[in-house]
Order: sequence, then structure tokens, then C-alpha cells
Amino acid sequence: MAGTFSGFIVTGVETGIRPTSERVRKSFFDIMRHRLPEMHMIDAFAGSGIMGFEALSRGAGSVVFIEQSKSACRRLKRQVSELQCGERARVICGDAGVHLAEAISLANHWIVFCDPPYRLRIMPEILKRIGEPMLKPRLDQVIIEHHHKLDPVGDTHFWMVHRREKYGETVLTFLQPVAG
Repeated sequence: MAGTFSGFIVTGVETGIRPTSERVRKSFFDIMRHRLPEMHMIDAFAGSGIMGFEALSRGAGSVVFIEQSKSACRRLKRQVSELQCGERARVICGDAGVHLAEAISLANHWIVFCDPPYRLRIMPEILKRIGEPMLKPRLDQVIIEHHHKLDPVGDTHFWMVHRREKYGETVLTFLQPVAG
């Protein structure tokens, strides 16, 4: 991890959680470096929390972690406490599809990073929910980490693909809200 938490190791990653690779993390934060000082990030399907902790370490204003696994949530809360970043971090335990709208309503100018399990094909439905008129103005970008053979966007008219970056079998798809 780079930044103020350099040397911190995310521990206790449970079976079935696929942390974002170092190569993908580095690329993502290189792309977003100009946004970091004012970035408010939601790490949806947080799992290990590596993306959110990296964002905090590099100077993001705040991060909301959303994770369904109770044991992963306990670990995320423990690590937030250990890193003493509780004033800049919040952990929401529950289904990201359900709690994402709640997290978005907390502030404006969110960057939402979604890394759902590849076997779940839920992003088109989630994108429809968060593309609603009450939430969309609060969002700057949604970035989805997904397998290169999957289309996470579907046919939603709320989002425009702004950029795609491929790293082996992993792709980051950057979406921006469509005006209107």
C-alpha cells in the first residue's frame, strides 16, 4: 500500500474474497491521482477493504466500506480502528445493492468502486437503482472491476462508458452519469 499507511498489510482475508490485485490498484490510483484530495469513495463489495484503505492512505477525504460478510465487516471495523481513520471511514454491513443508495445520500461527489463477485451479475440492476434522479447528481463516477468476458453495464441509459482498462482477465470500466 502506498501513502500514509505504507507498510500496513490487510489481514484475515477470508476464503472467497478476491482482493483487487496490486497492478490494478496502482493503475486505478494513477488514473485517479488528480481527484484524490477531494475524493469521497464508496468501496462497494469491499471484501478486504484494500481499495478503500489505499484511497485513505493516499489522501482521500472519506471512504464508506459496504460489505455483506459479517466477519469481513468486523475485520474492516477493527482495521479502521487500528489505523485511527474513523473520522474519515465508515463501515456499512449489509448487501451493497441495498445499502449503496444510503451511502450515496451521505454526501456529494462520490466515486463508487464496485468489485462484486464475478459470478454475480447484479451490476446492471444496481446501476439502474443508483441512476435515479435523486442519487445521480451526487455521483461523479462509478468504476466496476469485472471479468473481461462480462458486460457489467447492461442496457441502462443512465450511464456512459467513459474508459475501460484491461489487466489480463480483469477490466476496470469507468462510468459517468448521463445528463438529464
